Amino acid sequence: MAVVQTATASSGNKRTQVFIQTSLDGTNYSTGPTSGTTTTDEPDLYKIGDVPCNVASTTHRKAFSVLAAIGWVPPYFKLICHNDLGTALSTGCTAHYTTVTGNSA
Repeated sequence: MAVVQTATASSGNKRTQVFIQTSLDGTNYSTGPTSGTTTTDEPDLYKIGDVPCNVASTTHRKAFSVLAAIGWVPPYFKLICHNDLGTALSTGCTAHYTTVTGNSA
């Protein structure tokens, strides 16, 4: 994941929190906010980590393991990022993933 911080110094917690919502069927996802407008149901999300953002005008990068964070790999999930910087993020923020295929022997 790459988080691009603007030239404005952070006034918040200097991090971007990364969560996922899981689904077994690709249609019905676990509860939790996806718009970033409320954190009321944030505990319902699965937290997979934080991207520390300590320096303004910088692209901060970090990789995460869903398996290590929540103990299983759901067949479907949505990535949710919570900007906890206290300032806006810049354009160019990206997320990439690799797929995992299970084999039942």
